[in-house]
Amino acid sequence: MNTKDKRNRVHFKSLLVRLISIIFVSLLIPVGASRVDARSLSLNKTGIMEKKATVKVPAKKVTIQASKKYIQVGDTFTVKAVFEPSNATYKSMTWKVKSGSAIKKVSGNKFKAVSLGTATIEGYQKDTNKRYKATFEVNSVLPDFDVMNLNGEKVSTLTLYPSSFQVIYAKYKNEYDLGKNARVFTYKLKDKKIASVNSLGVLTGKKTGSTTLTVTAPNGVKKEYKLKVENTPSGLWKDSLYLTDMTDKVNVGGYYYSGYYGDSSYAMVDKTYLFALADGKLVLYNYLDEECALSYEVYDGNYKRLQNKKIKLPYPLGGVYLGEDGSTYVVCGQSNIEESDTRTVFSVIKYDKSMKEVGRSNIIGEECKTTIPFDAGSCSMAMQGDTLVIHTARERYTSSDGFNHQSNITIVIDAKTMDKRYVGQLFPYNHVSHSFNQFVRFDGNNVIYVDHGDAYPRSVVMQTHRDGALAMAQKNEGVYWYTDEIDLLNIVGRIGDNHTGTRVGGFEIGKYNNIVAGVSLPHHSMTADELFYYGTKNVYVSLVSKDGNSSKLLWLTDYKEGSNKTAVNLRMLKINEDRFGLIYQIDDFNDIQDSGPSSKIGFILIDSMGEVLARKELEGIFESDMQPVLYQGDIIWIRENTNRGYGYSSKEADYNIVERIHMGELIK
Repeated sequence: MNTKDKRNRVHFKSLLVRLISIIFVSLLIPVGASRVDARSLSLNKTGIMEKKATVKVPAKKVTIQASKKYIQVGDTFTVKAVFEPSNATYKSMTWKVKSGSAIKKVSGNKFKAVSLGTATIEGYQKDTNKRYKATFEVNSVLPDFDVMNLNGEKVSTLTLYPSSFQVIYAKYKNEYDLGKNARVFTYKLKDKKIASVNSLGVLTGKKTGSTTLTVTAPNGVKKEYKLKVENTPSGLWKDSLYLTDMTDKVNVGGYYYSGYYGDSSYAMVDKTYLFALADGKLVLYNYLDEECALSYEVYDGNYKRLQNKKIKLPYPLGGVYLGEDGSTYVVCGQSNIEESDTRTVFSVIKYDKSMKEVGRSNIIGEECKTTIPFDAGSCSMAMQGDTLVIHTARERYTSSDGFNHQSNITIVIDAKTMDKRYVGQLFPYNHVSHSFNQFVRFDGNNVIYVDHGDAYPRSVVMQTHRDGALAMAQKNEGVYWYTDEIDLLNIVGRIGDNHTGTRVGGFEIGKYNNIVAGVSLPHHSMTADELFYYGTKNVYVSLVSKDGNSSKLLWLTDYKEGSNKTAVNLRMLKINEDRFGLIYQIDDFNDIQDSGPSSKIGFILIDSMGEVLARKELEGIFESDMQPVLYQGDIIWIRENTNRGYGYSSKEADYNIVERIHMGELIK
């Protein structure tokens, strides 16, 4: 054997030993661990066998997912394993139903939902000898659905304007008890340059054009709707959006309304207040009844909350007023059924701009002779200089006839010192009994009151305290206060009959006349016997001369008795000295829906001479739970979502709604 043959034999032996060693070591390494694969061998250029290193990556987490988010009876679906990290080495799985009879295996990773209930599916990875499980719920078959607007009407096509909003939501045609996942619909627009839509179903117009909205149910059923964005109209128009940062619902306020005939006519104190600030922000006060607290929130121009604070109140809320001095004045009170002269009945609290209490004035039973504060009335406030006037209602101490009568009461506070300047007792100087709504305004030095009386007098009555601002600026020591009285709308019927068929919705100071607005039966053309048989109310305004000596009643709508249409829930908003907006609801009892008559919003714009400048019927409802305000050139208010608590969606129904009437050039 020559030298070359000997050298080749040595190399062969060495190579054989190395190969046996690699195979032996690889057999000692457990399956699934990161290791060098002994099978990855190759010859190098010299012909010597060498190993190729392949690192095996173990899975740190494995999640089992179904191809359907909402699995309903009859569905066929697949499952898959999602590995973390994604480059895990061993991913092949075999599948089976581990437990439960609601799901049956079809083949491979395909399964079928056969009955209501749950089932656990298991995936087995043989290389690592590991098992992974996930439990899936099989739900009822979802019914067909419609897309609705906030007025509860089915949507067929959608129309927007640039920068306008519209809220839609999906509702199943046959409602029954469905789980949370059944309520999660998705919204998608084909052309996002024309409009946008968020997960809550709020559409926003961007530019003129057309596109398609696709609404997808949790079970994958899709419906398409044509959407147009048109040029912004020159007249009045309205839109809506969610106020997602307001977590508490809007409270009931204004009037209680209960039907076409025989509705109660008394007011209730507002529990939600909105004020527009000069710096472009909105301030919202909302009473939290269960906590006896006031929520104070500040919003920017995009309705995003900037501040949120909760203020504990000593007693239930009566009213909130944002004063000209920048302070917040809160009136609250508690019952005094025992007629205790020492018990605090009304409390007027002053807060600074950071909502820190800086003063308080308590009115005890001996001073106000009150058993129930704010009873069957509202709480109106006005301020001039350091004089704060509060005009509200109450139930009084027991009279000589053995009854506790309801009437108005006026309280005057020195806003600087929080001293009491005047508290009406059993019979205040501007006494009205019963008084079912109250308003107070300053007109120069005159202090003017408006009450809705059902007895003494039985009318919508205005009282003018001439130079009242001067009298109120001093303590009430021997100063005789009196008012000039004028009846604006006489009410037929018996003295003290609570049913009046009349409601007062606003009182404001105008340039040429002062204006009182409301809705009423036609007392000028009906008898007392007809009071309970008439149901149609129309919108009226009373124009009162600046000297307070004369008035003129104008009817602004003409719904006929027997038409089953009526005007309700009116509020008046002062836009400027010669522009006033009347917002009300039109109920149509010819079209009864699940929740009552169909409704629209009526809007009339007038000047201080009573001339109608614009009017329009708008889609929506106006429940009059709060006073609208002028903000960014629009009339806005907040209302509770009528779908709250009905479960039409998983979360959208819990959001309050901002309603906006766009004035355009009419505001000038």
